[in-house]
Amino acid sequence: MQQGRALFVIGVLLGIAVEFSSGQILSTNSNDYQVLLRTIYCEARGEPTEGQRAVAWVIKNRAIRNLSHWGGSNIANVCKQRLQFSCWNGVTDIRMPDVSARASIERWLRTVYTGQDNTNRATHYYAYRRITAPSWTRTCVATVRIGNHAFYRCQR
Repeated sequence: MQQGRALFVIGVLLGIAVEFSSGQILSTNSNDYQVLLRTIYCEARGEPTEGQRAVAWVIKNRAIRNLSHWGGSNIANVCKQRLQFSCWNGVTDIRMPDVSARASIERWLRTVYTGQDNTNRATHYYAYRRITAPSWTRTCVATVRIGNHAFYRCQR
């Protein structure tokens, strides 16, 4: 009887995660959208659109996992979590002077989460062409490389 109850609870939890991750359209006026836009602009504006979308999915995948050390379940909180996305370290707002880069991101950003996750549930990435692999990659699973970024799924 206990095993059946445990499977039911796991199923409910998985159902909640699937519901949370599918079909979300961000309002351009929301704080989540504005912070996500700025994060992608700073972290990946020089990457191909596929790479920019992958960074957005890393953020979403962390929100789905809802871990406090990643900022919980809120997109803006995940982006601004201390020492997670370097563009927010010691900064309260991000300017976006490159108008064409911003416009390019805004063309697809609102509906990014209605499509498929192109990272295979990655929760981390780093610029593999610029730096050597960080120590945290040793305990994670490599999922995909897009542009200058290598993406990983980590359990912690």
